[in-house]
Amino acid sequence: QARAALDALCDYVGAQVGVIYDLDPSSDRLSALVTRALPADLPTLRLHEGLPGEAAATGQPVVLRDVPGDTPFKVHVGFDVLTPRCIVAVPFAFERRNLGVLLVASTRDIDADGIDFLQAAARQLGVGIENVRAFDTCQRLLTEVDTQRGQIAEQLEQLQA
Repeated sequence: QARAALDALCDYVGAQVGVIYDLDPSSDRLSALVTRALPADLPTLRLHEGLPGEAAATGQPVVLRDVPGDTPFKVHVGFDVLTPRCIVAVPFAFERRNLGVLLVASTRDIDADGIDFLQAAARQLGVGIENVRAFDTCQRLLTEVDTQRGQIAEQLEQLQA
């Protein structure tokens, strides 16, 4: 689902590259949850490190326009490699808890409406990711309860014997 959301967001704003970073609250590190047109094994980032780290640390979008041509960040378009013209990093949260950062890059400028759209989408992304986490927690707890129920049933059989 995260991949489909990232693809839809990139398509809407005309971005060729995108990443959804997940923030681990225990280590304050951002790791790539899903990518578009980038390797899946991107290095983790600390808060204040790079545009995603700055967006996560401040809770505010970071927009970089007119990216210098010598930047190591490139957009691979199949037959050529281009420098992005605009990079936008938007943090997302749930109940004021920072959950991660949405980053998109485009070879064209992303206008104010596109940035507003990304901010609105990031709010929904925060809700969706929190829902997935809550579901995973429920599944884990159900598995634990099922295991404990089996252990109790086994102990009951031993007591009856």
